Amino acid sequence: MTGRPPVFDAPTGNAEQALHAAILALQGQRPDEAERIAAAVLKREPLHPVAAGILGRAMMLQNRAAEAIPVLEQAARRGNDSAVETQFADALVATGRRDEALAQLRRTMARRPAFLPSFLLQGI
Repeated sequence: MTGRPPVFDAPTGNAEQALHAAILALQGQRPDEAERIAAAVLKREPLHPVAAGILGRAMMLQNRAAEAIPVLEQAARRGNDSAVETQFADALVATGRRDEALAQLRRTMARRPAFLPSFLLQGI
């Protein structure tokens, strides 16, 4: 026994249960597992904003911000989740695109209250 929880395989169509497992994987510092789960949900439900946010965060935790950008950008363009929009800005900053990140945060803030943790993390 390794002390790691078993790999989670949610039944097809049970996105919420799968995403809960993905969040637990992120909290348990297993971004590879979270990525696998979120990608599987997105394969079944390509527009699922929570799955896109989890996938993007998992990629960023694995130092793959450039790969996370298209995933997060697509979810952010739907404009319905300030956390995903802010994660998109975080990915832009991580790849040296600070001006684009600030523009994204301004657009998000124009529609919603500020998501303070992003400003604290980036020192903006």
